[in-house]
Amino acid sequence: MNYFLKDSSVKVSPSMKPIISEIGNKFKQKFNKTIWITSGTRTAKEQASAMYNNFSKEKGTEIQRKKYTGKKLFDEIATIYYLYKDKGKTICVQKMEKVIKDQILKEKFISLHLVESAVDIRTRGFQKKEIDYIIELIKTKRSILSYQDKRNDAQPHIHLQLKPGIIYL
Repeated sequence: MNYFLKDSSVKVSPSMKPIISEIGNKFKQKFNKTIWITSGTRTAKEQASAMYNNFSKEKGTEIQRKKYTGKKLFDEIATIYYLYKDKGKTICVQKMEKVIKDQILKEKFISLHLVESAVDIRTRGFQKKEIDYIIELIKTKRSILSYQDKRNDAQPHIHLQLKPGIIYL
């Protein structure tokens, strides 16, 4: 394999696998390093659980709110977190999941990972020329709708999004 998954929870869609494999293969040939996929497609439940964990870890939602562009969507989920956090993780995540599913049904997405074919490639520890090469490879792929270079984030990565696909509920 030309790439590694951070852990077994990371799902790479069948349509993304050959693209990541090719990028990983060319990167390995040039730099003798393997790329890591840290995040892939998520269900609404997985998104709710990830947000719950981040809110709990950071003792609230304000730090996380800065990371999301859809503030209204975020606020809907955060409101549910505050209403149900004292009822335990299971109940709170179920309620947050319902809000996220309702948003999805309206074609509103708190995270691009809710749409099939999104992945994050870890860039922590890579040199500028290595990251630039990954981006160069991405730009040659016509099936890629967009990418975001987040090398300066707390968890540096490149987010890739294929052209529209299946939505996971």
